[in-house]
Amino acid sequence: MTIPSLFTPQPPLSVVNPYEHMKIKLNPNDRSLRRNYVVPMVPPTLNPTHDSPTLSKDIHLNVATDTSLRLFLPHPTSHHKLPITIYFHSDDFILHHPSFLIFHTSYVAFAATIHALFAFIGYTLCPKHCLLATYDDT
Repeated sequence: MTIPSLFTPQPPLSVVNPYEHMKIKLNPNDRSLRRNYVVPMVPPTLNPTHDSPTLSKDIHLNVATDTSLRLFLPHPTSHHKLPITIYFHSDDFILHHPSFLIFHTSYVAFAATIHALFAFIGYTLCPKHCLLATYDDT
């Protein structure tokens, strides 16, 4: 029976390429990143319908840095005060924006179900902006 040595080469922990997994590409010239996919985006919902029982509105916080806030207000609203939830996304500042379809539809449902006002902060995203600019947004 052979006992493995500490110096025996071990297989790599992961064979997943993070660039392929996140569908991004590293530009060798300036070390920036580029998305290799198109994310479906939706405008705010200004008129509630049966399919979308929540009003939403975009508020530009800083036009120069392209930071914004999307508010989700349940409809119909009562005359009582609503709780407010502010969502600061993470995920390496690459993947989340309030106008992305998956997040918009989720927060429309949250606001309608929980009957609360939701504010989703939209940072500048990589690769359009370098990561340090995103920290300045906060």
